[in-house]
Amino acid sequence: MEIGHLTWAPTLEGPALALEDEAFGFDIRYFGDNTCMHSDVFSELRDAARATSRIKLGTSVTNTLTRHPSAVATAIAGVQVLSGNRVICGVGKGDSAVAVIGEQPQRHKPFLERTAMLRAYLQGETIPIGDAGSRLEWLERFDYTPVPLEIVATGPRMLRAAAALADRITINVGTAPERLDWAFEQVDAGLEEAGRTRADVTIGTFVMAAVDDDRDAALDRLRLRVAPMAHMASVKGVDLSAQPEQLRRVTQRLRDEYDYRGHVRGTTFTNQDFGNAGPIDREFADWYGLGGDGAYIRKRIDELEARGLQYIFFAALERGEKERMVGTVLPAQPAGV
Repeated sequence: MEIGHLTWAPTLEGPALALEDEAFGFDIRYFGDNTCMHSDVFSELRDAARATSRIKLGTSVTNTLTRHPSAVATAIAGVQVLSGNRVICGVGKGDSAVAVIGEQPQRHKPFLERTAMLRAYLQGETIPIGDAGSRLEWLERFDYTPVPLEIVATGPRMLRAAAALADRITINVGTAPERLDWAFEQVDAGLEEAGRTRADVTIGTFVMAAVDDDRDAALDRLRLRVAPMAHMASVKGVDLSAQPEQLRRVTQRLRDEYDYRGHVRGTTFTNQDFGNAGPIDREFADWYGLGGDGAYIRKRIDELEARGLQYIFFAALERGEKERMVGTVLPAQPAGV
């Protein structure tokens, strides 16, 4: 199983953050995309590619509402060429990136259309535009390997769409076994409809975690981190009545109370100045995420892998937490890392 890590990339810090995670033993370094909160994610990724040699690099999550699919494709393809094929293009309907410019998440039909365009551009294909064609012409000068397309999905329509369109599917439903089983059912149905199988995709998940030798302290910190991911199951258009009670009791409040002014900032998911953690208690945090010492986190990851997940990525771990994970969750590192 691949282990990744996600934060924003504060301006000009992408290389240092990616290099640190490479040294700690992570397999993938993702950066979030929000053009108002942070500098251009693709610029940070390009600099990170120059600074690193092994770790994969990806967007999680960009969108095709604030940028045309061709703009996303040409930016990420440049990083692919520079990095020696270490790149992943994670895409979704848009959350904070569209909220802060006064837009709503992309509607489903435009998402399908534009994501299909993005996939075609990434594959080096030509898209018919009237009597002409549109493609990334500059790719012909390079030995280019298509960037894998990763779709982040929470609800049933998105999970099925991801099964039809993506190379990689990131399930964003938390870590509760029954929720993961439900998500896999949606993915399998989408694969069957599209004439695909599990062999055609790589499936992973977000993991909200807090690592501490004191489990109570870990859960207290975890409850401050869960809202930014859990609220994605509360956006307008989602049928809350179809959710399990553990989730619905939180999403009913997050739908009305979530404040993007208190969304993720910098490299932390613990900005609670606007009370977004209010609906989250220890019980929900423990159900939705992972809180405990390195050995406990490793045990839970093994359980996730046994359910069929092929990669996971943590969000906004602090440096001390990474050190606690070395030798259990992450490979042992030389002294001084």
